[in-house]
Amino acid sequence: LGWEGADTFLSILQREPLLQGGAQILTQDLVSFSVKDGFYDARSRVLVQHIRCLLRVSPQQLEECEETLGERLREGGEETEEEECRRRRKERGRKWRRYLLIGLATVGGGTVIGVTGGLAA
Repeated sequence: LGWEGADTFLSILQREPLLQGGAQILTQDLVSFSVKDGFYDARSRVLVQHIRCLLRVSPQQLEECEETLGERLREGGEETEEEECRRRRKERGRKWRRYLLIGLATVGGGTVIGVTGGLAA
């Protein structure tokens, strides 16, 4: 559907009881869903801007929503010393496990080659 379906869609949305106070909540959800995967590029922003226009939400409200979400994400991105220590310990454990598995695979592969070479002789 093109523009002819947009009016029907908008009339259905405007009758929703949740959106009686305004469609800003829908715009906030769209921005949140766009940022969920960690990418909020120009394509996502254009889509949100287009829907914002259709829902008659002001550009200032959208910018305010983006800024608020950005601030929350920046605040939540900082890790404490305890979390950092736990993360480093986990990484060290993974590294040791990886080296151990590589060593076991090397010994196992050498053994298989030795046994098959011995049987072939």
